[in-house]
Amino acid sequence: MLYEVNDVKKLVTIWLTNDDQKDETVSEKVNEICNEYHNKKYLVGVFKSGKESLYENTRDLLFKNRESMAKKSIGLER
Repeated sequence: MLYEVNDVKKLVTIWLTNDDQKDETVSEKVNEICNEYHNKKYLVGVFKSGKESLYENTRDLLFKNRESMAKKSIGLER
């Protein structure tokens, strides 16, 4: 688990690996962090690793964005 606190933006980001997601001790710590910063009126985001291919999903997203930009440039999409 990795977490970062940005006091200027009142934002906390928590990053969990697949192993972290299965660990009760980590879950308890995440709950503690969430409660602590929620009480301070911070926005807390928890990001969990997935089981799909990061490479393939990123590639597909980039292809989709490129296609969308091309359509906008020729006036086919708004």
